[in-house]
Amino acid sequence: MRRRSVLVLVLVLALSLVMVGAVNAKPPSFGDRTGDLDLSLNYGAIPPSIPHDGIVWYGTVEFDGIEYGIVYRTVTTHASEVVSHWTETWEMYAPGTYEFFSAGGVLTNFVTTADPLVVGRDEGITHWKKFTWLGNGPITDATGVFDHWEGRRTHTKGVFNPLEGWGIGTLRIN
Repeated sequence: MRRRSVLVLVLVLALSLVMVGAVNAKPPSFGDRTGDLDLSLNYGAIPPSIPHDGIVWYGTVEFDGIEYGIVYRTVTTHASEVVSHWTETWEMYAPGTYEFFSAGGVLTNFVTTADPLVVGRDEGITHWKKFTWLGNGPITDATGVFDHWEGRRTHTKGVFNPLEGWGIGTLRIN
């Protein structure tokens, strides 16, 4: 009888501790998320050409080992010999829902079978002597598993080679 009472008391104590831990547990934090950008320059966007669908840069961004399609459309730009200031919009697409077609570095077609998962807006600068870029802006729309990103701030930066037509960098969501 005494053993049974001690066993019941231990079980009640253990369950109490588990319940207190569950009550005090915090929901998982989304925290900062950083994706790796691998971009191609659309040479068809270099003046006086008009870029296909307004796309200046296109490629992929990888979050947690999953590659998503991404396109950047420059809205405005003001340049000097050293830096250019720009405003752009960008869209991120689910794997398997997008395809890029290019010839000679010129984007000739962009096909997507779904709406973008994430849409954002950036303002930033390009440093022409260092071939770097830096931008910040909000996520204006996010759906599906990314809906918690809507309204968050983004920070993008990277390096590029305009002659070879590539850019690499990061897209961080705060």
